[in-house]
Amino acid sequence: MPARAGTPDYRNAATVLFPDVGHLLGAPQRMLVIDRGMSAGVRVAVRFDSATIRIERVADAIMSGDLAALQR
Repeated sequence: MPARAGTPDYRNAATVLFPDVGHLLGAPQRMLVIDRGMSAGVRVAVRFDSATIRIERVADAIMSGDLAALQR
């Protein structure tokens, strides 16, 4: 069953490829590139196999290899 609209989908989290340009760590209101794209149903700032997302909430520092739950 898909997640409700606006609910983070933790069961199908994407992997962070790298944080915003010029930064080593991700932070709220910053951008990240993830390993999901158009082929996985991502729709904003997207390529076939990657997408740029904006971070809304974090529990700790975000680095390459961390997981990101997309809101659908």
